[in-house]
Amino acid sequence: MDDAKTLFNEMDADNNGFLDSKEIKHFIEKISPIKPSEEEIDYMISEIDQNQDGKISFEEMELILQSREVLDINNLPKLPSLSGDYPDTNFLIIPSSGNIGFMVAKGLSKVPNFKVKCGIRKTTNPEIVKLIKNLDHVETVEVDNFSLESLKESMNGIDKVLTYFPSTTLSLWETAISNVLEAAREKAVRCVYWISAQHDVHDNELEVFKHVQKAVDMASSINQPLVEIKPNNLATNLYSNRENVIESAQIFIGYNSNVKTVITDPYDVAEFTMKIMAEPASDHEGKKYSITGPKALSFDEIAEQLSKAIQHEETLGRRRVSNRNKLIAMFDKADVNNDGSLSKDEYLECLRQNGFSDKNANRIFELSDTNSDGKLDENEFVKAIMNFYDRKNSEDSEKITVVEMDEGSFRGFCSNAGISDDDINILLSLYDSFNSGNCGENAVNTDDFYNVMGRMPKSFEEFIRENVGAFMHSHWDIVKSHSRADLLIKASFQ
Repeated sequence: MDDAKTLFNEMDADNNGFLDSKEIKHFIEKISPIKPSEEEIDYMISEIDQNQDGKISFEEMELILQSREVLDINNLPKLPSLSGDYPDTNFLIIPSSGNIGFMVAKGLSKVPNFKVKCGIRKTTNPEIVKLIKNLDHVETVEVDNFSLESLKESMNGIDKVLTYFPSTTLSLWETAISNVLEAAREKAVRCVYWISAQHDVHDNELEVFKHVQKAVDMASSINQPLVEIKPNNLATNLYSNRENVIESAQIFIGYNSNVKTVITDPYDVAEFTMKIMAEPASDHEGKKYSITGPKALSFDEIAEQLSKAIQHEETLGRRRVSNRNKLIAMFDKADVNNDGSLSKDEYLECLRQNGFSDKNANRIFELSDTNSDGKLDENEFVKAIMNFYDRKNSEDSEKITVVEMDEGSFRGFCSNAGISDDDINILLSLYDSFNSGNCGENAVNTDDFYNVMGRMPKSFEEFIRENVGAFMHSHWDIVKSHSRADLLIKASFQ
């Protein structure tokens, strides 16, 4: 923070202790790898500029820095820009509605001589479709993976195709990949990139192994250049429990909570996929790449890490909320007679309307009426709420618990989600494999990723740090989420 203070003073050309919006943008660009837009700069200023003069003191800027609002302002991870000279290439991403497809499409579309076509389904949520259509330099096309004609039409003029299918439809993978590859072969697509699964760690007698292997065998039988990318358990599977975490601090799973499984960050899968798709197909065709995280974790450990991350963000969030214009707006609304102060009755009613108990409200008033005149001025009011939040910061948040569903409960859960009986049976066999330890430390495979990317894949800790806002139902979640609505929509509807 000392370095930030030094930089702040250097940019404060007139030595008045404040930066204007242009200076603030320059300051943020110096201390952060992320380059915020004008809209984001305006947003941050409005969040902490208490007197609305468009200027920020270092103390106010410090709130942003300590909250990591700058670093996380675009909390959906951004893939690094591709560097180098690339030939003109036309890509098709089917589907583009998942996190991986969306990130790959967005990354490839940044290269001037790349053209990207995004496949969407009739059933794709309209909000997600809107996000895809808002991507720059991207064309959308409606595609049905179970219609050969639809696939062939979408592949007109396409050089490379990325495809993958939900793990909740494993019974259909064989048909789906067959259709994609047949269409690609007929349309002379240079190469297909298929994100499948690291199924070879499972017992070959299990249904999950058999169904993925059937799809793999089918793919191998079709004379079409193919690259297979095989991730393990994706961290974003945790999003299926988002509402449960928010509403009841619970995570529901279909296997033992103390069993370790290797967790893979979808950001890594997307970055890896984008890189090899941009390179010559001849460098990769026919290869199979395994991608996993660097460590296996149990859901007990996941719940503990998520609990700590949420508590940390809530602490930072309360600090920011207690410094926002909202407090002054609360005061002005409660000051019904406009005399610049709140009587005890006005104060208590204000706090009741904002969710405070009478006991807390009375205690806060007694501690805050520093001159004992029976009323609070604006400064006393703001300080009172700030002190309340500071005390809250020392309290532990509710810890997330893991609920292990028995087979009957799991079947009911999946059935209500529209998953077929065949796919429920496959998922149950997958969880049998988890319980047997087949997807633990023995499944960790970082070599392929490191050899291509030159770095280790991200840990689950990093995933949580970047995505914790998706599991929070507070004002801080709204602040953190204002420019990451795309990720939250995907978490809700994917």
